[in-house]
Formats: sequence, structure tokens, C-alpha cells
Amino acid sequence: MGEVKGTIRRKISIVLLAVGMLILGISVCISIVGMRQTIRRSKESSRKLGNKVEEDTKDALLRITENSLRMSTKEMSAISNEKLVKICENVELLAGYLSDIYQNPDNYGSIHFNVLGQENKGKAVLQFDRMKGTSYEDVKQEAEKAGMFYETAKHIFDINKNSISSIYFGSASGFMVSYDDKGDDSLMLEPEERLLPEDYIITDRRWYNMAENTGKVTLIETYGDGLDKSLIVTCSAPVWNSSDKPAGVLAIDIKLKYVCEEIISSKIGENGFAILIGQSGRIISGAGIGKDIGTFSPGMAEELKHMQNGETGFAETVIEETEYYMAYSPVPVSGWTLAVLVPKEEIIKPALDSSETIKMETQNTLKELEGILRNMVYIFVAVCIGLMAGVFLLTIRISDKIAGPIKKLTTDVRRISNGDLDYRTDIKTGDEIELLGDAFNSMTGSLKDYIINYAKISADKERIATELGVAASIQKDMLPEGKVCQERFELFADMNPAKEVGGDFYDHFMTEDGGLWVVIADVSGKGVPAALFMVIAKTLLKNQANHSSSPGEVLKNVNNQLCEHNEAEMFVTAFIARYDFKKKILECANAGHNQPLISKKGEGFQWLSVKPGFVLAGFENMEYDTFPISMDSGDRIIFYTDGVTEALNKEESLYGEGRLEHKLNCPRVLENETTEDIVSYIKEDISVFADGAEQADDITIMALRIK
Repeated sequence: MGEVKGTIRRKISIVLLAVGMLILGISVCISIVGMRQTIRRSKESSRKLGNKVEEDTKDALLRITENSLRMSTKEMSAISNEKLVKICENVELLAGYLSDIYQNPDNYGSIHFNVLGQENKGKAVLQFDRMKGTSYEDVKQEAEKAGMFYETAKHIFDINKNSISSIYFGSASGFMVSYDDKGDDSLMLEPEERLLPEDYIITDRRWYNMAENTGKVTLIETYGDGLDKSLIVTCSAPVWNSSDKPAGVLAIDIKLKYVCEEIISSKIGENGFAILIGQSGRIISGAGIGKDIGTFSPGMAEELKHMQNGETGFAETVIEETEYYMAYSPVPVSGWTLAVLVPKEEIIKPALDSSETIKMETQNTLKELEGILRNMVYIFVAVCIGLMAGVFLLTIRISDKIAGPIKKLTTDVRRISNGDLDYRTDIKTGDEIELLGDAFNSMTGSLKDYIINYAKISADKERIATELGVAASIQKDMLPEGKVCQERFELFADMNPAKEVGGDFYDHFMTEDGGLWVVIADVSGKGVPAALFMVIAKTLLKNQANHSSSPGEVLKNVNNQLCEHNEAEMFVTAFIARYDFKKKILECANAGHNQPLISKKGEGFQWLSVKPGFVLAGFENMEYDTFPISMDSGDRIIFYTDGVTEALNKEESLYGEGRLEHKLNCPRVLENETTEDIVSYIKEDISVFADGAEQADDITIMALRIK
């Protein structure tokens, strides 16, 4: 009986070992196959995701680019049109003045004409049409009457000498009166010898014919000025006699560079550019000048029709084998079209970079997964071998007791390992096997909860990090250029947010009246809410500056707007100022902000005494006083937010207003430091003072020097 009993145990042990080894092999194979399938699916999903991200990013960038180019082109064309309209108004004014002279000659005197020569530069000059055989005595009375427009023409020329090449009147009688601020030593002639070139017939000139035929102000496209070889455009208008018939045509030559040089030469992206297209389709300014738009950019025939009809548009085109996105907008008064072109590759490059980054990250992740798979196989095999040895020893002793529960437990564990985390094992043996089953149940529940929580937390962190990054980028892009150096002033500003996004901001801009506006402000709170409120406040301040008469009025209007629907009860401290370059006066208004420091030329910095009003968005209908401050060449003023004076060091001491004033009055700052050097010096001193301590508030500094 003993031998039989022992044989059964050995058989059971052998069977259990065989089953265990079989289970081990199957589990390893299933795990490896399953993980490899997971890796392959992950690779395919990542590839599809990368392609989808690339396409979506391209589409988004294209939409943004189209809107941006359309807006920029419309603004540029409006600027050019406004300049041309101003000249056309002058032409219409002078033509009306001359018409009144012809219709009411008794109301006007006469003028004596000078010989065309260098000594008479800037004086009235009379010339005759050689082809008509006109003599001085034939037109003397009419010419000397018509010449009365000379003083008005000279005044207009002096005001607009940067934009006007010459002003002249061509009479139907065959003489020309002109003012162009140029002399010519080769034309020292007697009055009766003042003749135009043989091939120059006044009434046959295009500028004359167009004005005479249309009966209104006209513009003709560019041509070379024979004196300075610059490109000009002629604006002309008819002059009427007492019989309502053309007595002649008055014209002004406009320097084309006045109309569009600043726009055409402006930098658009990395490789973008602007061009001006005439009504005939010829490029009259910018890259490809002189070329027909059809030869400069093949396939543009359809778009040219839209341009000639005065429409706006957006299209793709190819120039010298390079693909471009092009937006165009009309210049109504001239019939021209302004077009802005940006290389397509420059627009979609961020999308390609993102796709490449996703591919690289996917490859790195897959490599890590393969390494984890190998390690898990090694560990799994080692653990199973150990378990098999233990099972062999235990089977010899208690094979009948543990065979059943172990088999069941093995089956249950395999099910759990295949991903069924909702399954629970049920073993009732009253010993450690039962405890082991309970432990597996507890471990499975904990593992499932952990996986769910970890996935949710990871997704939330990634989303928040992405949104904060985008918000920081948008906030930075909304601030104007920190460094501005012009002929009349020099300005430098810098803003360092304490968090990913901040509530401080600064702004500077010129308004149509020629005034320079500067703004510095601090929104209550930090982070995203402060950044959103900052965007609203900045936009309202700039808009009001373009429509209000004083800084105090700007603050009053903005305060009332911010108080509306301010349920979050946020507020803004702000200091706004406008500098009048003619009066040399800085008008200031303060809404609860830190007082700036001003330095007169050759003197130290002192606190600017401006009575502060209440903060913005606190209470409606608050009044804000405007204070005039005299500022002349060489004077400097420093604006800042409370993040400067409230900067902390490791001992939690404040930087303070006293230290700021002291540092600004040190020799390094007073000895003709530039605004950029002053701001950099204060930032360096704050960094030295803080000695690595984390700052709790945004730090913003702006310096202005009048040249």
C-alpha cells in the first residue's frame, strides 16, 4: 500500500509539473504575442495620429495665414489709398482755384514770370509749346493771370515735398506754368525763348488727355521722372473757363515711393514680400517691377480679372518653382491692387516639424516597450521555474490537498493576466491558498483603480501643460516689440511673468495725431484668469487711446467698460501717458499704479508726482485727472510694476522703492545709458538681490528717452 501511495504522488507530481510547464509555456507565448500585437497596433495608431496631426495643423495654419494675410493686405492697401486720396484732394483744390481765376479774372491780379534757371530755383517758370508756334506775347496776359496759382502750389509743394515731384498747369493755349523746386543752368532764355522740347506737345500728353476726356481727377500709372529717375505717378484734373470748356489741365507728379515704399519694403514673415500691381496687370512696385503679373506668376489670369474688378482675394501661386500663398486687396482711388505673398513651405513648416517629432517619440516609445517585453519574459520565466520547483516539493507531500486549488488558482491568474481585471477568484481551503486568492482579488481591484486614475491624471496634466504653453505664447505675441529706436525717441520694455502666464502688460503706439502713447499695467491675481483680464484691459486701453482726447478720459472710459459684467471682481492698476513731440509735454494719468521716476537731462532720477486715481474695474463713473509733465531732449522716464519693488530675497526682504531709486541714480545709469541698458541693469540687480529666491509676482519694466 505504501508503494502504491508513493507512486500516485509521483504521478500527480509529474502531471502537475507537466501541466505547470504547459501553462507556463502557453502564458509566455500568449503574453509575448499579445504584447507584440500591442506594439504593432501602437505603431500603426501613432503613424495615423502623426498624419492626422500634420493635416489638421496644415489646415489650421492655412486658415490662420489666410485671415492674417487678408487683414494685412487690406490695411496696407488702405494706407496707400489714403495717401493718394490726400494728393488727389490737393489737385482738385488747385484745379478749382485755377478755374475760378479763368472764370473771374477781374478778381485776381497777375504774376511776373522768371527765366528758367538755377538762380530762379523755387520761383514761377513759364514755358511754351513749340509745336503750336506759341509766342510769349500771344499768351502773356493769360499766362500771368494763370500764374496766380503759383503761391498756393508752392505752399502745397513745401508741405508735401517728400511725396510730390512737381506741380504744373498745361494750358490749351500752348503754355505751361510749373513749380518743381529745381533749376537748370542750361536754360537761361529770354521770355520769348522759353520753349518746351520739340516732341513735347502739352495737349497730346496722356495726363492732359485723360483729365480733359473724363472731366474729373485722374491717375495714370508710373513712369520715370527725367530729373531724378525716380518712379512717379501723375494725378491731373481739368481747369474750366467761363464757357465751361477746358482751359487746360493741372497736374501733380507723386513720388511712388511715398505711396508704398514703407509697405513694399516691410518684412513679411521670413521670406514674404508685397507687390503693387497696376490696373493693366503690370507690377509697378516691389519684386518683379515692370513685369506683367502673368509672366511673373504664370496662371494668374483669372485672379487678374478679380484684381481689375477691384475685388479682394486669396490664392495659391507659383513663382520660379516656389509655391506661395497670396492675398490681394484693391487701392480704390487708383484702380491698383496690393498683393502680399508668403512661401507655402514657410507656413506648413511647423506642421511638418510636429509630425517628425511625433514619429521620433513613437519610435522611442516602441523601443522602450520592446525592452520592457524582454525583461518581463525573463522575470516571468524565472518566477515560473521557481514556482514549479516549489510545486514539485509540495506535491510530493500534499498533492491531494493542493492539486485542485492550485489548478483553479492558476486558471484564475491566467484569466487576470489576460486583462480581465473584473474577475475575482473564489478559493475556500481555509489555509494560505485561500489567502493567496484573496490577495489576488485585492491586487486586481487596486490595479484596475490605479490604471484608471493614472490615465485620467496623465491626460489632465498633458492638457493643462499644453494649454498653458499656448496661452504663454499668445500672451507674448500680444505684447509689442520691446525695443524701439526711432529718430525722435528710444524705448525698451521687458516683462517676466511669475507663472506660465502673467497679468502684467505694457504697450506703446503712435496715434494719427502724431502722439506717442505708453501704457504699463498690472492685473490682480496670477495665471490664466489674470492673463485673460489683461488681454481685455490692453485692448480697451489701446482702442480708447485712438478715440479719446486725454489719458484721464481713456482711463475713465476703460474703467466703465471693465466694470460691466466683472463678476470675478478683478481689477487693474495702470499708468498711461501721451507725449506730444511738438509741445514737448507728457500728459499722464494714474489708476492706482506705482509712480514712475523721471530724469531731466543732466540730472538724477526723481519720483514723478502724479495724483493716483482709483484702480480700473473697481467702481463705475470714476474720474481720473490728467497731469502735464514737461519733457525735452535727453529726458528719461522709468515705468515699472510692483513686481520690481516687491521682489523678495531668501530672507523675504523686499527690494523696495529706496533701492530702485538708488540704483537708478548710480553713475552707470546717469552717464548716458541707453534705455535697454537701464532695464537690463535693474533686472540684473533684482536677480542679484533675489539670489535665486522664487518670485511671487510678475516683473515688468519700461524705459523711455526723448531724443
